[in-house]
Amino acid sequence: MEKYLPILAIMSFLVSTCSAIVCVGMPDGVYETNCQAFTRCVGGETEIVNCEGETAYNQETKQCQRKWDVPPPCGTYRECSDLKDGFYPDMETNCHSYYICVGGAFLGHSLCPAGLVYNRYQGVCDYNYNAPPPCGINATAAPGI
Repeated sequence: MEKYLPILAIMSFLVSTCSAIVCVGMPDGVYETNCQAFTRCVGGETEIVNCEGETAYNQETKQCQRKWDVPPPCGTYRECSDLKDGFYPDMETNCHSYYICVGGAFLGHSLCPAGLVYNRYQGVCDYNYNAPPPCGINATAAPGI
């Protein structure tokens, strides 16, 4: 069971991120949450849609599709075999997304809200003036500086 705790922690993070959108007072539509799920608002009601199996959220079509048909970052695989468990900024998206590695396996991407970058030292999406390089511009934000 202990070997599954990191995976359970990450999955609960992803689900809790999804449920953060409340549709009361919001226009009907699809609201992106991360690459594994999205929120659909209809008449103020919230519906969380999880992308199952080999699917990911497609920002263009606003639905779950096969990962290989989804444009970056959600459809992109990252190599994790040499990385420690954790969250990593995706440099190919200029840190506007990050990916998750557990036990040498790639679990998927998550997206930062518009205008934010992944701050690897804080473990959150943040403004670039708060985040250290290479994602941000704050050279004093990194530990040990």
